[in-house]
Amino acid sequence: MAPVIRITMYVVALLIGIALIVSGIATGKHGATVIGLVCAAASIRQWIKWNKHRDGTNKDRTSR
Repeated sequence: MAPVIRITMYVVALLIGIALIVSGIATGKHGATVIGLVCAAASIRQWIKWNKHRDGTNKDRTSR
């Protein structure tokens, strides 16, 4: 996948997660807050993993 598309997808997922967190807090619906946290955390984790892989410093045990 092209790097620009990958970064765009991560940013969109992160923004959706942040929007769910904020709207869940504002409306008092805790389910939206939890889903937003999961979405944002998954996006950030994938972004960090991709950056490590791109830099050649991937020391993840699963990539043997």
